[in-house]
Amino acid sequence: MGNDRRLLAGQKVRLTAITKDDLPLFVEWFGNIELRRYLGGVTMPVRLEEEESWYEQQRKSSDVHNFAIRTLDENQLIGSCGIMDIRWHARNCEVGISVGDKDFWGKGYGTDAMRVLIHYAFMEMNMHRVGLEVLSFNPRAIKSYEKVGFQLEATSRESHYLDGKRYDDYFMSILYPEWKKLYGEGN
Repeated sequence: MGNDRRLLAGQKVRLTAITKDDLPLFVEWFGNIELRRYLGGVTMPVRLEEEESWYEQQRKSSDVHNFAIRTLDENQLIGSCGIMDIRWHARNCEVGISVGDKDFWGKGYGTDAMRVLIHYAFMEMNMHRVGLEVLSFNPRAIKSYEKVGFQLEATSRESHYLDGKRYDDYFMSILYPEWKKLYGEGN
């Protein structure tokens, strides 16, 4: 297997370029109320035209690296992930992930995709710190991030409002030396 495939492949998934053919599934997933709430977004219907506009913008940006998440065995599109808010001078970035296909929730696919994504951030992009934000009512995601090696660094108390209740935002990160200790430099 070539280095490019190993760089973007895990135990269950591989990361690929997002294609225009992927967008109808994205519209379906991001129109799902449950998924949108976990992502902290306003719950509104998503139109194909909006996804097409996003697709064109992200293709032209050098400050965003988005990927489709596909299963290794069947090459099935199950979600997306990305690196954004890249601060090259500080070697610092943020990541995000969404497993849109509910059949793959809670089965380790998102954890594997995040491992591949941070491997890419550290080994290909030479980042020192990778951070993310997660809502307190998403314990499945928090547990997944902790498995990968992310640590809680800050809490924005009661900063998210949903269905008449307030929730915390957690800010988590992993540093290159921590990642290297967990996974080794070449893994």
